[in-house]
Amino acid sequence: MEIADDYSDLEEVLEYYISHPKEAKEITENAHRFVAQFRHKEKEDLLSLFVLRKYFASQT
Repeated sequence: MEIADDYSDLEEVLEYYISHPKEAKEITENAHRFVAQFRHKEKEDLLSLFVLRKYFASQT
């Protein structure tokens, strides 16, 4: 259940997840798993360098 872009159903969605804590917890756990892949500074720095290298190589 997503919140509308204009937040018109914010209260309804909040009430839904308050009454369905297992679903809310699942969303939180999924978000933590997703973000975890970006918590490796060395890996992120290396990937950034590879992206820059590809970008500059494509400009010539």
